[in-house]
Amino acid sequence: DYSTPSYSPLIQDSEKDARAFEGSKEDELKGYSTDDRKFIELVIPAVRQREDGMLQFHLPFKEHNGSFPNNRKMALARTRSELDKLRNKSPEVFESSIQKFAKNMNTKSPRVVRVPYKDRFPEKGEANWLPIYAVWQNEKARLVFDAAAKTDNKCLNDTLYQGPEINNSLRGVIIRFRLHPYAVTAHIENMFHQIAITREDRTYMRFFWY
Repeated sequence: DYSTPSYSPLIQDSEKDARAFEGSKEDELKGYSTDDRKFIELVIPAVRQREDGMLQFHLPFKEHNGSFPNNRKMALARTRSELDKLRNKSPEVFESSIQKFAKNMNTKSPRVVRVPYKDRFPEKGEANWLPIYAVWQNEKARLVFDAAAKTDNKCLNDTLYQGPEINNSLRGVIIRFRLHPYAVTAHIENMFHQIAITREDRTYMRFFWY
């Protein structure tokens, strides 16, 4: 026979016991995997804050040997194709893309830098190029740097640790949304361009712009 557990000590009207049933964001997060721990060991100790206030990271390579297939032509061809398509078929998206990119340039600390002329054609394997395409979202263009684009069955995403999941579950957000009379939401503008990559790793995040 299985005994029935008694819940009476937990079900009380006291404020203390009521708090025991409150959820927290930590309750929704999974424990760290082996890869998550390696990501943390690689990235966190090397984080630096630059003089302009931006946080600077190394790319979290799994086994970094600086060797990538030459995907320059692929990235250039895809970017040109995207440019022609937007210019001819979606001028509104094209103009929005130009304005979006300008935000990364017209700042005190530009989010992108031009590759020096002498470094345009690096040694074999010592660079990686990311194709760009635009997605129309909420009445404006969102630029996607396609790190999943493969050449010779290899892409940048495959070489990097993903890092731990830190997003709250939708279920928990919805439940807490109903607990209080007011809810506050916020948006981090240009979120993926708010961190900097170390100089030695920038060569693996090259791209062409129009």
